[in-house]
Amino acid sequence: MTTLAVRSTLVLCALYSCAHAESKLPLPGCDVPPALRTELTQKLDSRKLEQMPYADRVSYRKAVLEDLAQRYPREIVPLQRLVHEARNDAPEQLPELQQRLRTLALQHPDDPLAQTLLAEALVSRDTPASIAILDKVRDTFASPSLLLARIYSDGKRLDKAKAIENLSAYLQQCPAPLDRETQWLLGKLGTPEMQAKAAVALRQRLTRETDPEILRSYETLWGLEFRLRPPQEHDAVRKQVSKDLERLTSANPKPDAAWAGLILHGLKQSGASPSAVTAAEDQLSRDFPASSEAYQIAYDRWHKQVKEPEDQKDVLGWTAFSADYRRHLESWSKTFTEVSYLEASKFYAAGNDPALTESGELKLIDEYLHWAGIYEQPSSGNYDTAAWVLLDRRWQAARALELMQKAMELDRREQALEALDDNLDASSLRVQSNLREHLSLMGDFLRAAQAAHRPEVIAAYRAEIEAKPPADVRGAEYRWYANRARVAALEDHRPDALAYYQQALRTRPSPAEYWHGRLDDPLTEDAQALWKEMGGSETAWTVWSTVPQAETPQLAQGSWAKPPKTLPAFELADLAGKTWRLKNLEGKVVLVNVWATWCGPCQAELPKLEQLYKDTRDRADVQILTFNIDENLGLVAPFVRDKGFTFPVLPAFALVNSLVQDIAIPQNWILDSKGAWRLTQLGFGGEEDWGGVMLKKMESVRGQ
Repeated sequence: MTTLAVRSTLVLCALYSCAHAESKLPLPGCDVPPALRTELTQKLDSRKLEQMPYADRVSYRKAVLEDLAQRYPREIVPLQRLVHEARNDAPEQLPELQQRLRTLALQHPDDPLAQTLLAEALVSRDTPASIAILDKVRDTFASPSLLLARIYSDGKRLDKAKAIENLSAYLQQCPAPLDRETQWLLGKLGTPEMQAKAAVALRQRLTRETDPEILRSYETLWGLEFRLRPPQEHDAVRKQVSKDLERLTSANPKPDAAWAGLILHGLKQSGASPSAVTAAEDQLSRDFPASSEAYQIAYDRWHKQVKEPEDQKDVLGWTAFSADYRRHLESWSKTFTEVSYLEASKFYAAGNDPALTESGELKLIDEYLHWAGIYEQPSSGNYDTAAWVLLDRRWQAARALELMQKAMELDRREQALEALDDNLDASSLRVQSNLREHLSLMGDFLRAAQAAHRPEVIAAYRAEIEAKPPADVRGAEYRWYANRARVAALEDHRPDALAYYQQALRTRPSPAEYWHGRLDDPLTEDAQALWKEMGGSETAWTVWSTVPQAETPQLAQGSWAKPPKTLPAFELADLAGKTWRLKNLEGKVVLVNVWATWCGPCQAELPKLEQLYKDTRDRADVQILTFNIDENLGLVAPFVRDKGFTFPVLPAFALVNSLVQDIAIPQNWILDSKGAWRLTQLGFGGEEDWGGVMLKKMESVRGQ
C-alpha cells in the first residue's frame, strides 16, 4: 500500500471515525476554527513558501493539508484547499484525489460534507455533476451555496440570477464573511443591499474581535464602505478609517511586514498628510528591510524620481532609463531578499537594454533559467522568453531551438489541461488570449528551427501548424499565416513562403510599434530577408508589402473589437461628487478608460489620457471619462492627487464586473453620440500619438 493510499485511508477514517451514523456528524460552520486558522496561517505562510523550491513547496503544502484534514476531519477547508492546490499546481494528482472523494461520497451518501467535497473536486472537470450534487445538499450548510455562486459567476454556466441567489443564501447563514472568495463574489455580484448588510455585519464582528489575523479584514471592510458611500461622503469613511487605525496600531503584539502594510494602506485611505504617510513608509522600511512592502516603497519612490521617456522611439532615453533600472534592480535584489521575483525582473529588464554585452546577457539568461527551474512552476513561457532573447540577438541558434522544444512540450501539456476544463467559454478573453499565445509560441519555435537549419523538427507539429484558428479571435489569423510562411521557408518553398508572409502582413490588425525604444517586428524582418534572398528590390518590396487601399477598412479596427454587451443606462458619481448619467452624454462621442491603481500598464497610459482630457475638455462634442475598478476605493483619491490627474474618475467596480466576464485592464471603450457602446480595446501599446489615435477612433463612430 502506497504512502498516499495509507494517508488517504487515515483521512477517511478520521472523517468518519470509521464508524457511527452520519446524522450525528457535525458540519462545517461559517468560520475556520481558531486552532485550524492558526495552523493554516503559520504553516502555509505564502512568504515562507515563496522561498522554497517549487517541487518542495508543492510537496510540503500537500503534506500539511493532508495532516490537517486528518486532524480536523469535519472541516471543509483542508481538503478543499488540497483540491485547489492539485488543480493549479499538481494537476496530475487531481484524478487520484477525485477518486478518493468519489469513494468517500459513495460510502456516505447522506453526508453533505462528503458530497460537497466531491462536488468541489468535479468543478471544471464534470461541472454538471458538481451542480447536481450541490443542488441536493445546498440547504444543509453554507458551503454548497458559495460553491454554486462561484460556478454560476462565469464560464459556460454563467447565470447571474442563480449566482446572486446562491450568494444571498450563503450570506443569510454567514452574514460577516472573512474569506477572499466571498468578498470577491460580493463585490462582483452583490446588490447594494447585500453589500450594505455585509458591511454592517463585518464591522460589528471586527469590533468584537481581537485576533490579529481576523483584524486584517479591516482592509476588506474599508473597501466595502468606500464603495457603498457616494464620493461626497468619503470624508466620513476616512474619519472612520482613522479611528480604526487608532485601535489597530496597538492590536497586534507581534506585527509583521504585512501588518505594517495594512497600517500604511489605512493611513493612505484615512486622508493622512503626505508627511505622515512618508514617515510610516520609512518606519516600515526600517523595521522590515527585506520585505516586499519595503521593496514596493523603494520602487515607487525611484519611479517617481526617474520618469519614463514619453516617446517610445526615444532610443537614447529608454537606454538610459533601462540602465538605471537595472542598476537599481541589482541593489534591490541584494536588499529585499524576501522578494524572489526580482531575479526574473533583472532578466526582463535586460531585454530593454541594447547596451548590454553578449556575455552579460547570456549570464542573465543562465541565471533566470536556473532560478525559474527551481522556484517557478514549469511553464512554456519561461523557456520561450529565454529563447526569444537568443533569437532576437541572433545568438546560440541550437540552444534557442532546444529551449523552444521544451517550451512546445510544456505548451502541449498546458493545452491538454485547458481542454479538460468543461466550464471554459471559448469566447472568453482567457481562451482567446491563450490561443494567441500558443500561435506566438509556435512562431518562436519555427524561427528557432529556421535559425538552427533544422526543418525536420517541425514534423511532430505539422497538424497543429496547419489547423486554421477560429476567424473571430483577434490577432490569430495573421499569426497563423506567419507560421505557415516559416514552415514553407524551412522547407525551401520560398514562393509559398512569400505568399503566406504577404497575407500575414495584410491581416495583421496593426503594424508593429516601438516599445521602450525598440521596434520588435520579426514578421516584417523575416519577410523582407526572404524577399532580398530571392533578388527582390527595395522599390518592389514597398509595393509588395503595402496593404492595398481596398483592404485597409477591414483592418482599421486594429486592436479594437465589438463590445460583449450593451452598456446599461448608468448613473455614477465621480470622486469630485459630480453625477454622470449616460442619457446626459447624448450628442457627445465618449471615451471611457477602465483602470486601477495597481495596474502597471494603466499607470503608463493614464498620463496620455490626462493630456487628451486637457486637450478636449472644452469641446462640446467629446467627453473623456474613466471607470475605476479598485476594490480598495479609498486608495484611489490619494493616487489621483499624487499623480496630478484631473480627468473624471467614476468608481465603477460593480458596473464593469457586470459587463466584462474576464476583467483585464487597461481597456478603452468608445460610445457614439447616441450613447451606444461601439468599440472596446484591451491593453496599452505605447503608441507615439496615443491621443491622436484615440480621437480618430472616436471620430470613426460619429454619426453611426
